[in-house]
Amino acid sequence: MGADTELVKKRAPTLYVIIAIKLLKALSFIVLAIVIYTLSDNDLPEEYQRLLHFLRVNPERKFWSDLAAQVGSLTEAKVLWAAVGTLVYSLFSLVEGIGLMFRVSWAG
Repeated sequence: MGADTELVKKRAPTLYVIIAIKLLKALSFIVLAIVIYTLSDNDLPEEYQRLLHFLRVNPERKFWSDLAAQVGSLTEAKVLWAAVGTLVYSLFSLVEGIGLMFRVSWAG
């Protein structure tokens, strides 16, 4: 029990759960950013109509038709900006999760 022994970090099960949630959140937003990026050069109104058909919702309803108008006004540049924004947002959770994993003070 000398002064040169290093401190042993206590087990923290709740901290492990928080780390797992942060890393899972970061991974899901990275996947979402990749999906958004791959959809950027597609015909979005056509993809939207296929999605509505797949989900078996009535595209004639006001909500879905208004949303279709919004999807129709999207440009490739706007979709790419959304992908970049989603990727940047995911990096915050990734850095925080890794920081908590190594128990650095700034990550809390």
